[in-house]
Amino acid sequence: MTGKYNRTKGHNYERQIVRELKRIFPDAVTSRAGARGEDILGIDIINTGMFNIQTKAREHLNPFDVLNNEMPNDSGINIVFWKRNRQGDVIVMDKNDFYDILEMLKRGQII
Repeated sequence: MTGKYNRTKGHNYERQIVRELKRIFPDAVTSRAGARGEDILGIDIINTGMFNIQTKAREHLNPFDVLNNEMPNDSGINIVFWKRNRQGDVIVMDKNDFYDILEMLKRGQII
């Protein structure tokens, strides 16, 4: 029972994040629905521009393992959305990717 519950919880979290991202990326979908090849590469949500997004809804997680071992090593920016029970959500990414985003915002005179 626990395995099925955790799987359902994870899929529900993916769908929640897709709904939230649709404001910015209207074509965002889960890779299970849109591209199984991306799902195999460790990308849970596709059609998000330069961002490779993985979602995790679990209590215990080593986000470094996810970033370094479960996601593509390409030119995209890998982001892990992580939700814990009664703790809220956080986003984990490589520091250099964060600085790249800041540079892009600065060049566009957004910050």
